[in-house]
Amino acid sequence: MTNPHRLNQNGDRQLNRAMHTSTLIRMQLDPSTKTFVARKVAEGKPPP
Repeated sequence: MTNPHRLNQNGDRQLNRAMHTSTLIRMQLDPSTKTFVARKVAEGKPPP
């Protein structure tokens, strides 16, 4: 069984911020990520 990746809630805040920032940039620039986010929002999930 695989676990979905989650930001470390108790650990390195600088690392969490870097991961969050890279995700936001990827959502703006990467076509496959844009498609994924659009599909999830269409399913009723809240936008990140």
